[in-house]
Amino acid sequence: MKNVFLTYKKLGETPLETLQKWSLEHPELADLPLTYAGRLDPMAEGLLLVLAGEECKQKERYTGLSKSYDFEFLLGFATDTYDLLGKVTEIGVANRNLSEEVKNYFAKLLGTHTEEYPPYSSKTVNGKQLFTYAREGTLGDIEIPTHEVTISDIELKNIREICGAELLKSIEEKISKISGDFRQSEILELWREKITPDQKYFLVSASVSGESGMYVRKIVHDLGITIGVPAVTYLILRTRVGEWTLDDTQFS
Repeated sequence: MKNVFLTYKKLGETPLETLQKWSLEHPELADLPLTYAGRLDPMAEGLLLVLAGEECKQKERYTGLSKSYDFEFLLGFATDTYDLLGKVTEIGVANRNLSEEVKNYFAKLLGTHTEEYPPYSSKTVNGKQLFTYAREGTLGDIEIPTHEVTISDIELKNIREICGAELLKSIEEKISKISGDFRQSEILELWREKITPDQKYFLVSASVSGESGMYVRKIVHDLGITIGVPAVTYLILRTRVGEWTLDDTQFS
């Protein structure tokens, strides 16, 4: 489609940073307005739509397209952001095979349901984004809004072991890619304190498709509450937006 372009948001970048880098690589569009459609958290990566010219006026329509993600989550930990870029708030032990429990939980997610927005999200309440309330410690002063979420497909792919030393190294590498003030020092200190180097941990890989408004982080966090073992998002890769997939790009 004319003036709709595909790019890849890297881990650690904001969508705006990705757009700015992309625009430098396309000087032929310098005279056109540019925007991106659909946010991705700093700890997420994958397909991002860039709109140019008149298509910018259709941003809301593109943002509302259905999406697919591959994701991985870590059992045994929960954080206040529901991903690795958050303070560890709970630890637990995955001392049993949880594959059937994960599958059963996923099956219950199919269809449309109502859920709260994650506390660390850009949803606005009284003119202020939720993550601002979260960082101020004032979430209790407001009612967290809800929205409808529709999931058409969700599937458990694999469960693998990772030793604590390797896990910590991976988390340090991921967080090192983040620029700006995201409490990195405090967060890393907590991860180093909570991870036991010679202990085995479990990473679960899965995929999900659904309508706009899904928060993979929220799916993972709520799963942990349901199965009684804390869970935190380890990786998010957006593989599809509407009719476009990573296979349509050089990034596949």
